[in-house]
Amino acid sequence: MLLLQWVVGLRWQLAAGALTIVILAAGPFVFASGLSAQFHPALRAYLDDTTGSHFPLFPYAAFVLAGTMAGEALGRQDARTRRRRGLRWAAGLLLLGFLLSLLLSGHVDFWHVSPGYVLLRLGGLILVLLGIELLTDRGLPGIPALALLGHETLLVFCLHLYLLFGGVLGAPPLAAFAGQLGFASACLVLVGMLPVLFVAAWTWHAGKSHFPHAAEGVLAFLTTAFVAEFLTRPW
Repeated sequence: MLLLQWVVGLRWQLAAGALTIVILAAGPFVFASGLSAQFHPALRAYLDDTTGSHFPLFPYAAFVLAGTMAGEALGRQDARTRRRRGLRWAAGLLLLGFLLSLLLSGHVDFWHVSPGYVLLRLGGLILVLLGIELLTDRGLPGIPALALLGHETLLVFCLHLYLLFGGVLGAPPLAAFAGQLGFASACLVLVGMLPVLFVAAWTWHAGKSHFPHAAEGVLAFLTTAFVAEFLTRPW
């Protein structure tokens, strides 16, 4: 994303939109063609899920591109303009995603690489953000806790991935439940993770506020440990 902005300058939104469309359209063909088999496994993981990769560039790069465009087009507007545009975009994305999902049903895996899935998810995310903004304006209790999770997004994101999938520093704590839960049970697990994520976010936020130099030392240590494990552990 940074490279794209550097190359095309002020026209980065147009370029990002075009690249998003290309990624969505090409994704099913990349998955079906077996193109990744021609590459080293380290590169193959970026193309499809044959190596077990959960977030290959097709289609997940579209979320980064679309999210950055949305931040520019919606996040930097006044509240009325943001809500009007957001509702319009959400309706368009949901309608287009629904139609594409019907059209591609039986031909493209909906939950992994279908353009319809991506568009439905993007439309739903816009509605969630608009809903949170509305609840914030009305002073709903619990919003400060939600805001804390937002402030510490990177920590929350990495920690929830570790809990679910593990990492180079250890096996996932929830590995025993992988593939064993139904929809209701999986929702309970996710809800149960929220207090854990909130406590971690609050602890880290308070720690780096009171001890900024120590926090920098912790980050440096964890980064070094991660890189060392990643480069030296046999995969």
